[in-house]
Amino acid sequence: MEVKKKNMLFIAYDCQNKAVWNALKIHIKLIQSLGYTITFIVDERYKEIVKLDYPHTTIYTYKSLLNLMIKLKDLPERKIYSPATFSTIATLLVKIFKLKEVYYWVQGVIPEESFLRHKSKVRYILLSLIEYLSLALSTKQIFVSDEMQKYLEKKYKKQYSQSIVVPCISEFKDDKSDKEKDSFVYIGGMSAWQRVDKMLVIFDEIVKINSNAKLYIATLEKQQAEEYIELYLSKENHERVEVLSLNNREEIQ
Repeated sequence: MEVKKKNMLFIAYDCQNKAVWNALKIHIKLIQSLGYTITFIVDERYKEIVKLDYPHTTIYTYKSLLNLMIKLKDLPERKIYSPATFSTIATLLVKIFKLKEVYYWVQGVIPEESFLRHKSKVRYILLSLIEYLSLALSTKQIFVSDEMQKYLEKKYKKQYSQSIVVPCISEFKDDKSDKEKDSFVYIGGMSAWQRVDKMLVIFDEIVKINSNAKLYIATLEKQQAEEYIELYLSKENHERVEVLSLNNREEIQ
């Protein structure tokens, strides 16, 4: 009896974003461990990024979201993995004309993030509509936390029973090294919704209680982190904060 091959098409959307692409590769590795063969469809401008990491894998390309929408309908793969709200919208024709499964990886709450950045209610409403449609179009959803799933279920008054939670996975290895007492670490970006400003204000309060406290910030946006420190942290506590580069893994570990 011939064993049916399992194949999944990954939409490598936003793969030019290093953080997104690195996270997506972890998901790819998990899917491959389940016995799936992976193929990609990627914006033609970024094909070489995918090809560099997966040189022996089939890679389709698209020129625009409309072009992506049309190509998804005609490609042979039956399972589609979409890592973004906008690429999930592109599965509209797939859902109308083809019996394909769409797996939507919900990385964040884009409408709320946009509102914190732009303070625009119109953008918030439009992005919420797109987010709602993406969730509705997908066969199954992958959330990064139970709280995110609960938040979206409450927001749209809908249960996403065909979903799973796959938390963010760190590539850093625990080398069992001695831990630095009274130290705190933040690893991430400097976007408004990440509330680094509030973290620094809280750290000021911690120092009042514990004079030995130290804070490490590991980020790709070192300049922005240093600007936040100037704005939100008491000057006498600046020396207690060290900003590290995410590009230098040895320094962080």
